[in-house]
Amino acid sequence: MIGRAAGLGPRKGPDLEGEIALIASEVLGVDPPSPDRDLGEAGVDSIAFLELLAELERRFDIELPEDLLPDLRSVTGIARVVADAMASGGATEARQSRS
Repeated sequence: MIGRAAGLGPRKGPDLEGEIALIASEVLGVDPPSPDRDLGEAGVDSIAFLELLAELERRFDIELPEDLLPDLRSVTGIARVVADAMASGGATEARQSRS
């Protein structure tokens, strides 16, 4: 398992971008996207994009805030938001309080 549940802790930068690119490749069934490429322009439709976000939330045990969706257009943008969510722990706590 990837993420905090595996005891790896928060990560940033190229390692996290690479990990997210590999997850995107798995979920979307494509070669790993380059970090700065707009996923919409790469042909990722909205349903596939939501599947990717759901998988990232599951693997990293976080909740990605909906108001940040415009920032989630590239692997680099997604990595920045995922790192922030992992570092703050607030998204995970919000998810647990709703359960």
